[in-house]
Amino acid sequence: MEPDRYGVAEYLVDEVRTALTLDRVPADPVDAYLLPGWGFRKDPLMALVAAAVQARLPHPAAAVRAEPAPLVAAGTATAPAPAPDDGDHDVLLRRLRELGELHRSGVLTDEEFTRAKRAVLDRM
Repeated sequence: MEPDRYGVAEYLVDEVRTALTLDRVPADPVDAYLLPGWGFRKDPLMALVAAAVQARLPHPAAAVRAEPAPLVAAGTATAPAPAPDDGDHDVLLRRLRELGELHRSGVLTDEEFTRAKRAVLDRM
């Protein structure tokens, strides 16, 4: 085990103990909650982290590509991307809708929304 992992474990234990103390969790066994106050509703940072992770994951409805992308030699022009099929457009439209919802809810700034929207539209 790397020595750094001990430091991370100690940090996590200290944070849990501090949270339990601050939230006045009883010492008796509890069955209703663990670490109250931690979650998406009370911590906007967690919502941002979840949105960032979700944005980088492939969409569940997206088709898995079996063939690997061809390697391009240095100095050669890249070939244009093949036109997406109808299923791809549905996925891209769904992604645009999700981006709009994130922007309306305040998760994405105007600049982030514009950049992400441009990336999706470029794939169409």
